[in-house]
Amino acid sequence: MSPQPSSASIINRTFIERGALISFIKDHFRAQNIIVVVDKHSDNRKVTFKCYYGGKYRNPLGLTDDTRKRQTGTRLMDCPFFIRANFSKKTGQWTIKKAAIVHNHPISDNLGGISTARRLTDTEKTIVRDMANAGTGAASTLAYLREKIRNQWTTRKEIHNEKVVARAEFLDGRSPIQALYDEISTGDFIFNSKVNSNGSISGLFFCHQKSADLARRFNVVFVMDCTYKTNRFGMPLLNIVGITATNSTFNAGFAFICNEIEAMYVWALQSFEFVTKPSVIVTDRELALMSAIAIVFPSTKNLLCIWHVNKNILAYATTKFASTDDTNAYMDDWNQLLYSSSELDFEANWATFQMKWRPSHDALVQYVYETWLIHKDKIVRYWIGLFPHFGMTSTSRIEGNHYVVKRVLGIVNNDLLTVFKKIRLLLDTDN
Repeated sequence: MSPQPSSASIINRTFIERGALISFIKDHFRAQNIIVVVDKHSDNRKVTFKCYYGGKYRNPLGLTDDTRKRQTGTRLMDCPFFIRANFSKKTGQWTIKKAAIVHNHPISDNLGGISTARRLTDTEKTIVRDMANAGTGAASTLAYLREKIRNQWTTRKEIHNEKVVARAEFLDGRSPIQALYDEISTGDFIFNSKVNSNGSISGLFFCHQKSADLARRFNVVFVMDCTYKTNRFGMPLLNIVGITATNSTFNAGFAFICNEIEAMYVWALQSFEFVTKPSVIVTDRELALMSAIAIVFPSTKNLLCIWHVNKNILAYATTKFASTDDTNAYMDDWNQLLYSSSELDFEANWATFQMKWRPSHDALVQYVYETWLIHKDKIVRYWIGLFPHFGMTSTSRIEGNHYVVKRVLGIVNNDLLTVFKKIRLLLDTDN
């Protein structure tokens, strides 16, 4: 028998509620690495506690090692530990009457292999749910339980299971799309949805009301770009960000689109039109998006990201030149053309550029002209300087915002409901 503390410390202790009695007994002995369970014969008049290893294996079929088809074992050791509490109608209280605090097995220092020890308490379940709603991952939640609650045995699987239960309770029989519609329609959001002929979602635009207020107040320059791997359906997420008077970035809108075609971009921009009408939109050379901007916002200036322009030209030039010196010389001439300060200056620089590079590298000159200079009003300094854009000539601001959004979203296997709830948490924090 393993020596145990005396039962005198718990005998005659009283409790108003049955749940308080059970919680006390379990927590009291769990602190001593002893797992106590409620005997199945307990009722509303009496509660009997036994050790996790208490009881005997019953063999009603009389199987032997020779007749048994599977090699099985049992954790039951007929441990004599027990505690009995009775309820008194006269006092309305539960009282611990009998206890035998003794075991016939050693007390283990590691309870990780016992499923009962890994289970979350009601308090721990509340913490897990609150941290999940705050966007905290399972690893961070587990670290918090171990450090603050001193729960050394719960695993990430237990935390995941509790999140699954919480989600099922939240859905309450609804599909995730139905729950998403209920959430987005009853919250402070401007939203629009697009449904296919088969009833599936092909587009979802949403903008927080506070973000809309900012977008209307600071409606000069916006940056638009899609980010990917945000949901299990592979839908690109069009992110729209604006810039405040203090040069801060804010999320002006989000749109899930089924694919990056002109029609979907037109729908997303028409949805954003209910929020505000931009003066300037900065994008990459996404032709479908550029075409959609011209359709929905014909008076809006569309600038292209200079950084991406130079990156693409450098990548193409590297394949055509044998030496780095030639590549650098070509890029210097291109930048002189790109940063022309007047129309006459541009024409002169373009003539010089062609004269120097066309005889030997006609493909490079043709590439620059057909791919980029047809958009000279969107990239050349003289033309983009004809209207205010506050120095926003690249999409680096939205690239940084993509990182923030993806860090909040975490894994890429989320459905649209989970992605929306995490983005809403981000917007609540920003606003």
